[in-house]
Amino acid sequence: MRFFDAHCDVVMHSYDGPFDFIAGDARPVGKRSHVDLPRLEAGGHCVQLFAVFVTRRYHAERDIPRLARTAIATIHGWAAASEGRLRLIRTAADLRGACADAAPGLRGLIGLEGADPLADAEELREFFDLGVRLVIPAWDDNHFSGTVFGAGGGLTDEGRKLILLAEELHVMVDVSHASDAAFDQIVAL
Repeated sequence: MRFFDAHCDVVMHSYDGPFDFIAGDARPVGKRSHVDLPRLEAGGHCVQLFAVFVTRRYHAERDIPRLARTAIATIHGWAAASEGRLRLIRTAADLRGACADAAPGLRGLIGLEGADPLADAEELREFFDLGVRLVIPAWDDNHFSGTVFGAGGGLTDEGRKLILLAEELHVMVDVSHASDAAFDQIVAL
């Protein structure tokens, strides 16, 4: 059996220093990551979405755009160091073939869990060039959207631009955390 896991926060473990995602995280249980490449392979995963989670609520003291770019570079580094065991998905064809029985190895998708690293919608183009193929407009209320954790507002004008640009670029839009109003507006767009 093959598995497609649509959310994994493992790259957050790199924010405060490296750990060995490729060989396996050897730190004691309770101090190590929930996921590493050997465990994903043993579990039969064919696709893993790596969530780049950088929000103003939890990372306000840091340079959020820079931290997000560093996390994305870390994921690219894992792919490069894996000797083909992890390959990043860049196209719909890559995604469609990822779980084919004859397709060895793990495929990785990069997603932004909350668009806080983006100053505006147009900046999604740069993150697309870096490999981002999924965006959650907001984890907590931000300049794009309201959420279930916040005041429950809908999309802002910049949020509407973000959704339309994601559609243009073929970046998947994940409605996790969206307020009811934002959900309805995203579906309508």
